[in-house]
Amino acid sequence: MKKVGALVSYPKDNAASMEVEHKVCFNKYFLAKKDVDIWASFKKGDEEAFLYIYNKYFYDLMNYGIQFSQDIELLKDCIQDLFISLRKKRESLGDISYSIKSYLFKSLKRSIIKKLAKIKSTTLREYQKAGEGFEIQLSTETEIINSQLSKEVKSQL
Repeated sequence: MKKVGALVSYPKDNAASMEVEHKVCFNKYFLAKKDVDIWASFKKGDEEAFLYIYNKYFYDLMNYGIQFSQDIELLKDCIQDLFISLRKKRESLGDISYSIKSYLFKSLKRSIIKKLAKIKSTTLREYQKAGEGFEIQLSTETEIINSQLSKEVKSQL
């Protein structure tokens, strides 16, 4: 899998077959349904509805996530976490009045931003724990000037 611009591109020989194979998993029953009905079925515990949502939106979510991070593994983790969370909380989720895709995009965006912030925060903390980081060495001229200024200040005092 290669990153190209803002889209995920798969090797050309596998790209078409992977996406077709992926979409074959769609339950034809859900193709004729509206998002509101599919979401309601999912919330009631219909596993086929859950799989339909996952299979239909996985690649769209990957392509959307590339806008926020080029780290494919991070995106896969965020998408996986999103669907795990959806499955666990399905009964307590609200109804959607718009589209499943919009709901998933918003949720994924929040998840990616949280993970990136956590990574940056962890990196900063590790840097601070390591001490000062690196020592700045002044040039010899700067040291001489600082020394002379220090002597002048002492003499004035």
